[in-house]
Amino acid sequence: MTALALDLGTARTRLLLSGSTAIKERPSSFGEPGTRRWPVRHGMVADMPSCARLVRAALSDAVTGQHPPLERVLLGVPVAASRLDRRAAYAAVSSAARCRVTIVEEPLAAAVGCGRAGTGRGDGRRPDRAHPRRPAGHRPAAGPADHRRRRP
Repeated sequence: MTALALDLGTARTRLLLSGSTAIKERPSSFGEPGTRRWPVRHGMVADMPSCARLVRAALSDAVTGQHPPLERVLLGVPVAASRLDRRAAYAAVSSAARCRVTIVEEPLAAAVGCGRAGTGRGDGRRPDRAHPRRPAGHRPAAGPADHRRRRP
């Protein structure tokens, strides 16, 4: 299966093709210096048609004629991306790539990239935020925030 990991950044767009160790990188802007467009701002799609154009250009750089056609794109999105932001990114990438697109939160993509995919519960949800020394279900005692004796 030919898959591609895609990170749409404000300044740089990065791609990693399955089976490769080289990350392809290109500027996220295009156009002449006076009419330069930035289709991605803060990691989220700001201009959908321009973003689709950017993705098409990045894919044509990364996927050459010697590669089989893409079957899947893993798209990294910021954790703070809203449902609307995720939908816009999905629409822009799927229209350009014309294959299955899976959205992955960027911290999870980073964990997978460094071999830490087993962090958390293992069911795709965020890892538990429990304190390592407190038993499950522990709640702090009610009372004032500062229990220390105050000096006069």
